[in-house]
Amino acid sequence: MNKIGYFGIITAVAISIISCKGFKGGSVTVNPNPLEVHADSVKFTVRASIAPKSGFKKGGEYNGKLVIKNGSETFTMDRVRISSDKYPDIKKSGAQAKLNVAQVYNEKMDGGNLIAQNQYTRKSKTIDLPETQLAPCCITTSRLVYEADKLITLENKHEHKSSVPISYEAKFQFPQDVFKIRPTEFEKQEIKQIGEMLSRKIPATSVTIAGFASPEGPLARNRFLSIARSKEVKKWLEKQLKDNGYTVQLDSTFFNITTTSEDWEGFKANLYAMPYTEDVKSKIIEIVSAGYEEDEKERRIMALVGGARRVEEILAPLRRATIRIEGNETKLTDAEIDALANQAVANGTSLKGKLEKEDFLFAISRQENLEAKKVLLKQFVDAFPDDYRGLNDLAVIYLKEGLTDEAFPLLTKANQVKPNNHAIMNNLGVAYKNKKNLTEARSYYQASMNAMSSAEVTFNMAVIDEKMAMYPEAAEKFNAVRNQTGALYNAGLCKLLMGDLAGAKADLESATRVDPNFALTYYVLAIVGARSSDTNLLVTNLKKAVSLDSKLSDKAYKDLEFLKYRDNPEFKAALK
Repeated sequence: MNKIGYFGIITAVAISIISCKGFKGGSVTVNPNPLEVHADSVKFTVRASIAPKSGFKKGGEYNGKLVIKNGSETFTMDRVRISSDKYPDIKKSGAQAKLNVAQVYNEKMDGGNLIAQNQYTRKSKTIDLPETQLAPCCITTSRLVYEADKLITLENKHEHKSSVPISYEAKFQFPQDVFKIRPTEFEKQEIKQIGEMLSRKIPATSVTIAGFASPEGPLARNRFLSIARSKEVKKWLEKQLKDNGYTVQLDSTFFNITTTSEDWEGFKANLYAMPYTEDVKSKIIEIVSAGYEEDEKERRIMALVGGARRVEEILAPLRRATIRIEGNETKLTDAEIDALANQAVANGTSLKGKLEKEDFLFAISRQENLEAKKVLLKQFVDAFPDDYRGLNDLAVIYLKEGLTDEAFPLLTKANQVKPNNHAIMNNLGVAYKNKKNLTEARSYYQASMNAMSSAEVTFNMAVIDEKMAMYPEAAEKFNAVRNQTGALYNAGLCKLLMGDLAGAKADLESATRVDPNFALTYYVLAIVGARSSDTNLLVTNLKKAVSLDSKLSDKAYKDLEFLKYRDNPEFKAALK
């Protein structure tokens, strides 16, 4: 046995306590050995044992301070104590101590060693004993998670159509027995809108004109009134078309004209809107449907509703002509929108007032340059500060640039404007993940999935599960979105970390077929080979990984996953 002081190495996992002023020794084991990183922490168990008749005297205490040392860096992990006060029969029975240690991993620990800084104290006298190495640090395979360029952010999708269908409707009202349009009708906003549409040269595709007469008086007169009213409206519209330069639409076949001489259906509809009892309404409908002469209908109805004035309230709205004009409004072309956007970026001018809101967003979505897109998004947010889409999409730019602090207030406001929007919830999850608050990130991903399930958010949440060492949950999610870039690789990594080497190998080999140029897939397959003692699997895949990414050669040589292969000629050859 190699005597090195208070502890001497027995095996790779056991440390022997040797004689020192009468001590006969004991042992310490560390599991796992080498140390491993999971969920951003180093976790391990230390078991210390003092053998019977070791010479450990009453009033004595062993104190082993556990630290990870890597060059000049030292990280305190915990302490192992064994005291004769706790074990009064230590001379005959010995003593055992178990300590579970969990500390946040620091990348500066990598390449270091877990060391015990040993002391023995008795009767106020402390003896410093030599430091002993317990385990190398650390296996960091769990940190090889593929995060899809720092997790997937979600932007809003914007579309643009070069032409959009539009329609306008207007109604001209007429007094009883009149078919001429009153001048006051032209002041109605709905009629003005038709004139405005025509003045903008919007191509009209169809025009429907309908003339109506109320159902009182002689049928012949009502027929005349309904036809005359539709003609008057047609004449007005033809003048509007001619004045605005329309030609095709002046063809009489372009107009669809209908007439209703006695609008009893309209009468019934108006009746239902009146504050009469259901009994009165039913009786009036019976009169309308009974086939009485017109004079008799009016007399009976007036008797029910209280005279001619009440009947007039129902009849007056029926004396009308309606017009519906449909067309296609031509919008800017994609090229014209791009030109305006590029000019705004180049000159520092705003698109506000030059593009409608939806076209503004569409212009932004077409920008491929991230900086140009950010410039236009800032303009949009200034112009429309309460539109959640601009707030969210600008935040996405900041997240891609690593400016999480700038993204947070935008996403917070977007969430106030549009609560529980799946894209905003996802992006808040990304922001919290960037802040290393995985619990809060997972909460927002869950909220996003509750609002609308998507492969992107499922992938992001699975990444968090994997980082939190929730490997079964993560593997299940990755398998559910296997077509998402990196999902098969991450599923295989999860299964490796769960100890399912066969499942890991199957997923990782599938991942190589989907993306044969992703070096890490082959690297993790090499780790599967190392853990399963399959040298051929290790060497073949490590050689491929290094050929795709030469930096993996140095990583593999230092990686404790391959510790027992460092002197293997095939392993060394694979690194070249």
